[in-house]
Amino acid sequence: MRPDVAVFDLDDTLYPELAYARSGLRAAGDYLSAKWKVPGAAEQMLSLLEAGCRHTIFDELLPRHGLPATLVPELVEVYRSHVPAISLDDSTRRVLALLKEAGMSVAVLTDGPSQVQQNKVDALGLDALVDAVILTDAGGGRATWKPSPWGYEALEQRFGSASYVYVADNVEKDFVTARIRGWHTIELRRTDRMYTRRAVGPEYEAERWIGDIADLLDLWLLGARST
Repeated sequence: MRPDVAVFDLDDTLYPELAYARSGLRAAGDYLSAKWKVPGAAEQMLSLLEAGCRHTIFDELLPRHGLPATLVPELVEVYRSHVPAISLDDSTRRVLALLKEAGMSVAVLTDGPSQVQQNKVDALGLDALVDAVILTDAGGGRATWKPSPWGYEALEQRFGSASYVYVADNVEKDFVTARIRGWHTIELRRTDRMYTRRAVGPEYEAERWIGDIADLLDLWLLGARST
């Protein structure tokens, strides 16, 4: 049955988070090269990313150039505050448009520092494509990030009594609260996801999974995928 409200996570759901990481590392690397005369810093950071490094790129790069670890917070701030070079692919745009054309409400529910996530929302042009964007950080910082019920409750207040589905990627936090609240849940397993999927208990799993966001059209709008 088609839900009334389709809620989407942001990172690794509506766009690949690796694209944001590459954009942020490019900004941080260019900053490091300009301020501290480190040649090719952005390319070195991107190489570390592609090699599988995720959380320690700055820590690993700075010592190579004789720079102190005290510069890490400065680089993190550049990474977080930069204007990201990211975009929605045509398939994702089409899915959002067709869901709204079919009479469904569409929303985004996402964790992360508010300004970081708002920069992503702005870069992707989501305010013009969805009916609501909930940044869980706005409710009280990390205390209201998922699996806190705060964001889910905010959407229920916005759209009222309705059937909801949450389409997201992180089984460690995205679905457990949604399921408790009676929402339907769908895990999107992107092949280009940034982080490895971890094993979790059954209460954390989604009801079903899909490999491509366009698969939602087969679930709810029969025939729309091929038109």
